Order: sequence, then structure tokens, then C-alpha cells
Amino acid sequence: MIDNKYIKIECKENLQKRHDPPDHPDMLMALMDVHLKGASRKIKHCTWKYDEEHGYYDTNCGHAFTVIEGTLSDNDMRYCTYCGKVIREA
Repeated sequence: MIDNKYIKIECKENLQKRHDPPDHPDMLMALMDVHLKGASRKIKHCTWKYDEEHGYYDTNCGHAFTVIEGTLSDNDMRYCTYCGKVIREA
């Protein structure tokens, strides 16, 4: 999980600290990629299985999630909203 107090961004030349999460979605995704590479090496994915009868996804971490319009990939959902791991659709 990303620490909201500050986010460390390690650059080649320096280390920057931000007090707020980045506003740009691509920046947030890049930070999550870096964070998840180190934090979730044991279990890399959260498997989401779509329940067609009820119209929601069952998550591997024990939750349910509904996408109102489109699919997970249509909505650029890459990470589980509950555990933060990379989503793998079953």
C-alpha cells in the first residue's frame, strides 16, 4: 500500500519526497509498479473471477467488485482495489 504521508521517488540523481499522492494517473501507476515489485514478491497477483450470474468479480483476497461499464481492461484496472496486487482475470 502506498504511504499517503509521503511517497519516495528514487531517481538516478536524487531522492524526492512528495506530501500528496501524484495527481497524474500514469505517475501513480508507475509508483505502484515500483512499490509492488518489492512488496509483493511472495504473491504477485490477486485473481479476480467474474460471476456472470450475479454480475460482479470475486477477488482472491476475499472481496467482491462490480464494474458498472465495460471490463477491467476497458477501465485500465491493473491493481486490486483491496490488496493492491496485480489483477489476474480467471
